[in-house]
Amino acid sequence: MSIPDIQMLSNLTTGLIVIVDQSGRHTIETVARLLRMRSHNNLEGKIYLVGDSLKPEDIWPEPRDAVAQGKETGTLIMRQNFILDLAQKMKADVYVITRLRDEREFVSCLELAMCGHLIIVAARAKNCGDFITSISDHIGRLGDISMLAALHSIIGGVIEIMPEQAEGKPKSISYNIYLPSDLTPLIS
Repeated sequence: MSIPDIQMLSNLTTGLIVIVDQSGRHTIETVARLLRMRSHNNLEGKIYLVGDSLKPEDIWPEPRDAVAQGKETGTLIMRQNFILDLAQKMKADVYVITRLRDEREFVSCLELAMCGHLIIVAARAKNCGDFITSISDHIGRLGDISMLAALHSIIGGVIEIMPEQAEGKPKSISYNIYLPSDLTPLIS
């Protein structure tokens, strides 16, 4: 993934960014990188990290970094399906869910994004195509055409973390970025 691609996604103020990581090993690092890039452009903001796998210090190693940039970061450790109910009360700008458990949770994240929030959600899947196909099939089974249309219009992009290289080669993280126009053929 090139810097302009991730920068473009980090500039989103509403919508849904999906991070697909087959192994789950590089999810936290990728989310932290995305949020750090976002914080350089947005001096104010409230970010809620849902779950316990990502802490504010993972994003901003120095506590004063968060304060200096006017960030308010909180961690919600709870059943994730309650996040939609709490969103209106918290009025956060960004919600980060580092481990999507199932398709129902994705639909809740999509509904939250439809309310004007930016949602960054990480999921384990073989690749972007498998993930988007699985989600659109689930929404299709629900028979909710408006939700499928929302998926088309709300998703800002997918960051696919590529599997690590074979032993003996450098272990740098490589990415593929899928923008909404790339995802349209996968959403049915």
